[in-house]
Amino acid sequence: MRIGKPKTKIERNRSTHTKIGFFLGLIAVLVEMYLGIMYLFSTDASDQQFGQLTLMEGFFALIGLYAIDVVSGRKVGIKPDDYEPLHKYTFMRMLVILLTIIVIQVIFQMAPLTVRDVDRAMAIMFAGPAEELFFRGLMISLFVAIGASFPGYVIRRKSSGKEEKTISPMEIMGIFLSSILFAFMHTNYYADIGVILSVFVSGIALGFFYWWWRDLTANILAHFLLNIITVAQVFWLVSF
Repeated sequence: MRIGKPKTKIERNRSTHTKIGFFLGLIAVLVEMYLGIMYLFSTDASDQQFGQLTLMEGFFALIGLYAIDVVSGRKVGIKPDDYEPLHKYTFMRMLVILLTIIVIQVIFQMAPLTVRDVDRAMAIMFAGPAEELFFRGLMISLFVAIGASFPGYVIRRKSSGKEEKTISPMEIMGIFLSSILFAFMHTNYYADIGVILSVFVSGIALGFFYWWWRDLTANILAHFLLNIITVAQVFWLVSF
C-alpha cells in the first residue's frame, strides 16, 4: 500500500458543527443533565445508577460539543462563530450509517433495551447525539489532529474530481480506541459479551464513517434515529 502525504492545516481546522448537529447536541446536554440530576439523589438504588449514567452521558455531550473546536484550533464560544454548511449528501449518509448499524445488530442478534418509562426513553434517545459528539466528534478528531503530520496509507487514489484519501496509523488507532471505550461504557447497560461485541463493531463502523466523510451531523442523526427506533420497538412490544 502506497504512503501518502500528511494532511494540510485546512483539512484539520474546518468546523464539524452544522446547525442541526450543534443544537441537537445542545438539547442532548440539557436532557441528559436534567435527568441525571433528577435521579441522582433518588432513594432507589437502580434510579441512582440511572442518574449516574445519564449524568455521564450529559458530560460526554458537553465536552464533545465544545472540545471539538479546541482540537480543530477554532475559537470556542457559546455557539460556533460559523457553522459547516449541511452537506447535500448528509441525509443519504445518515441512511447508509443507520442501515449499516442495524445490519450489525441483526448479525449479532442484539437484544433490545428494557425501557420502563418516558424518562429512560428520553435518556436513551439523546444518548446517541451525546456519544457521537464525544466518541466520534472529539476522540477521532483528536487523533486526526495528532496524526496529521504523519504520512498515511493511501486507500483511495486521486482520480477525476476526487482527492487522494489517506489514513494515518494514529487515525486507525483513534477509530479502534474510541470503539473500545464506547463498548466499555456500555457494560453498565449490557451483561452479554455478544451485545458488547456488537457495540464495539458498531463503534468501528460509526468511527470509520465519521473519519471518511467528516460529517458529524450524519452520525448524530443516524445514532439518534437508531435509538428512537429501539425505544419505539420496546414500547410497541410492551403495548401490543
